[in-house]
Amino acid sequence: HQVDIDIDRDPALHFIKLHGCQGDVLQVKDKIRDAIAALGEEKTKKQAAGAVFKHIHWIRELSDGETEDYDEVFSFEIEQAYQQKQTQYVSSDSVEKFTINFKRMQETDLISGDIITIKRVDLSEEEKPSNWDEMPVD
Repeated sequence: HQVDIDIDRDPALHFIKLHGCQGDVLQVKDKIRDAIAALGEEKTKKQAAGAVFKHIHWIRELSDGETEDYDEVFSFEIEQAYQQKQTQYVSSDSVEKFTINFKRMQETDLISGDIITIKRVDLSEEEKPSNWDEMPVD
């Protein structure tokens, strides 16, 4: 494409000027708009994942007896599938390729075929100390 791009770096203005043939400018404008929208969606997803992670953790039970939390984004995606009553979750990550079977509460690594147990921990249901009183609901 034959398009010149000027970006104003002033954080108060936030604008991009495109100069060139109309058809090329329109194509570049669409690509820039799509890239900005994807960044916004990713930011929103990370914020939602962080909010869910405060209350729900999905945990892998590793073969050596140790446990490992899924990261915030995986936990968020897994929780969404679980809440939607899906039978399984399939990772869309390019590095970690696995499926989760919710009925069996197992993760299957799609590369190695290894199967491990997973569990869902609702932090709001964790046992509270016996000396704590329930907060009144307004």
